[in-house]
Amino acid sequence: MGCVDVVITDISESGTIDIQSFSKSPKYKYLEDLFESSLLGNQLFRRDNTA
Repeated sequence: MGCVDVVITDISESGTIDIQSFSKSPKYKYLEDLFESSLLGNQLFRRDNTA
C-alpha cells in the first residue's frame, strides 16, 4: 500500500470520501504521479549531493 493509499484510506474512514470511487478517478492518479515524481526527485537530489 502506497502513501497515497494510506492518506486516502484515512480520509475515507472519516466518512469524507468514497475510497473506491476516488481511487479510480483522475485526481487520484494525479496525486499518485505527483507523489512518485516528488519521491524520485528527492532521491536524485540526494545522490547529487553525496557524489
